[in-house]
This record gives sequence, C-alpha cells and structure tokens, in this order.
Amino acid sequence: MDRGGFQSHEWKRVERLEAVWELAKRGLGSSGDVAGSGLDGAVTEPTRRSRTPLTPHQIDAIQTARDSGESVMSIARRFEVSRMTVWKKTRTR
Repeated sequence: MDRGGFQSHEWKRVERLEAVWELAKRGLGSSGDVAGSGLDGAVTEPTRRSRTPLTPHQIDAIQTARDSGESVMSIARRFEVSRMTVWKKTRTR
C-alpha cells in the first residue's frame, strides 16, 4: 500500500485501523477476540468522550482571567477546554 504522504506516526495509525477493519469484516472485532492479532488495545467500537459542562464558578474564573488580560490559549489549556469555549464564555456578557 502506498503511504500517500503520511508521516510515520500517521501511517502506523492507518495500518492499525486497516487491521481492525479487516478483523471486523471477518467477524472477529465484534466478539472482542483480538488476542494474538497484535491489536490487543485496539478500540473496535469507539464511543464519544463525554464532556462535563463547566460550572458557574469555572465560567466566572474564565471571565475573570480574560478580563485581567490572560490569553485565550492559556485559559483554554488551564481549564482543558477549546479556545472556542473560552471565546463563547467571555463574549456573551
């Protein structure tokens, strides 16, 4: 298979996904029987990560930090939210 311009870490992910796809086509992925296939940690049925809503106290802290001149990026990193979340919480006042 041609690497198609993927970097090394991206290519490994493509190969892993392809292997899981093949297991699923053969019916092995649904039973969870991936032992011996080298894909013991592979997720065959991914779920969406749940996101806990920000508390009013966290929103107030975000707004206070932004008012004091802290950058959107540093606030987003500190509260582990996206930049867009910080923008939305500081814009709607």
